[in-house]
Amino acid sequence: MYRSQLSSILQQFLHEEDYNGLLQKLESMSHADFRRSSQLLGECILPLCPEKFWRAFSVIVPTHTKVYLGTFLKAAAELTKGERQFWRNEHLEDFLRHRANEIDSRKCAEAFLPLLTQVEDVEVFLSWCTACTPDKKALWLLHTATPTTYFLLFRHLRGIEDDTATLRKYCLALIKRGDSLSFNMACIIQDYFGLPQLPATFSLRLPPYQYSRLEKSYEVFLQTLSGQPTAEAFLK
Repeated sequence: MYRSQLSSILQQFLHEEDYNGLLQKLESMSHADFRRSSQLLGECILPLCPEKFWRAFSVIVPTHTKVYLGTFLKAAAELTKGERQFWRNEHLEDFLRHRANEIDSRKCAEAFLPLLTQVEDVEVFLSWCTACTPDKKALWLLHTATPTTYFLLFRHLRGIEDDTATLRKYCLALIKRGDSLSFNMACIIQDYFGLPQLPATFSLRLPPYQYSRLEKSYEVFLQTLSGQPTAEAFLK
C-alpha cells in the first residue's frame, strides 16, 4: 500500500477517535505496511494530534509495548519539545505506575529525561516509575547527563555516601563520557565525598568550604558544574 493511502487510513481512525479500530487495523497489516505505518505515526501523524495522543497511547501501547511504545515515544518527545509539560499526563502516569516493566520505564526515561529541565519535573517522572529501583533510576540520571539530572544524581549519591566503591564506579563512568560537564561532575563527587584520587586531571578547583553549599542550592550546583562558580552564589 502506498504511504499516502496508509496515511489517510491512519488519520481517519484518529479523526474519528476510533483507537481500538486503529489497533485492529495495525494488527491486520502486512509487515511492510505495519513498518510504514509505524514510521508515519511516530514522525508525521501523531505529532500533529496532541489532543488525541494520550488517549491513543493508553489504548494501543499497553497491548504490546515492545511493538508500539517506541512509535509513540518518538511522537511524544517531539510534542514535549513544543510544549514543555506535554509529558505530564495521567495516561503516562498510569502506564508507568501500573503497566510498564523495567524496560518500558527505561525507554520512557530515555525519551523524556533529556527534555526535562526542572528538578521538580524529573522528580515527578521518576516517582511514576515504580517498576525500577532507586539505583536503576540513578543510572538513568547518569546516562541522561544534563545539569538537572546530575543534580539529582548528586542528591542520590549523598544517600549512599559510605559506599565508596559505588561512588568511585559512578566517577569512572563520568570520566569515560569525556565531556567537560561529566568531568566536573566526577570532580565534585571526588572532592565532596573525599574519595581517593581518580585517574583523571580535573580543571575544576574549589576550596572545601564551598562544597557545603552544593547540597543546598541548585543554582550553586549548576554554577559549579559549569566550572564558573561565583562568590555571590556561595554567599547566598
